[in-house]
Amino acid sequence: MPIRGVLDMHGTANSRQKLLEDLNSLIQRPRYDFVLLDCSQGTEGWAFYLLPSFKDALDIKYLTKGRRQKSSNDESEKHNSFEWQQRSAFSFKRGYRIYDTKDAYELDWSEALKKINSCVQVRTAKAAVPEHRTTYVQKIAGKESVLTSDRQRAIYNALDNSEKEFSKATDDVKKKTEKSVGLDTIERMKKLGAMKIRFMITTPRNKGSVTFDTLLPDKEKTGLFPSGKTTTTTQDDFIRFLISGKL
Repeated sequence: MPIRGVLDMHGTANSRQKLLEDLNSLIQRPRYDFVLLDCSQGTEGWAFYLLPSFKDALDIKYLTKGRRQKSSNDESEKHNSFEWQQRSAFSFKRGYRIYDTKDAYELDWSEALKKINSCVQVRTAKAAVPEHRTTYVQKIAGKESVLTSDRQRAIYNALDNSEKEFSKATDDVKKKTEKSVGLDTIERMKKLGAMKIRFMITTPRNKGSVTFDTLLPDKEKTGLFPSGKTTTTTQDDFIRFLISGKL
């Protein structure tokens, strides 16, 4: 199954820089148009290779997402579909070992050792916790005429003019129209000039932590041995390191 937004990486500086920019964007706000790891291929092009099984550590999950399709009477209907989505509750854990080459996972160990130049092993870790934002919405009086669908007009007319927490607003709409409403619909109505949206951060993001050891092969490539270097960083910066090879 193709993965939305996973770039065709070849390990170039530009491609890694683009991934770092995508990561920064993802940390600031959940994204639905890309994931950092191809859940069928792994992380080709990163400084370190992550198997698809690391998707949980990257907070990639197979979730439902409503899609709009046009029905025969030209009204929008919501159909549930599933797709890979990514958030930022990163959770690399104690004991995880990550190599700088895909060969480490696929070849016999004696052959793999010839290909490995570096390996990291997580010693201790705490998961990242995304910021919690409360969303408030408010309709702008006298703007019903700018709306483009009966659904938008029904939502608009179900709300009074006061600012409400989004969950309370959706409850009001459901009681009056028996229809659910997503923030994507409210955002479209905002673009049309009929709604206001305000976000308030109630809990700042906790970046978590990762302490890891660097292991290197000996000169004869007979095994991997502690380099004596132990590093402590955040979950966010650990992923940046896995992408770029730099701290």
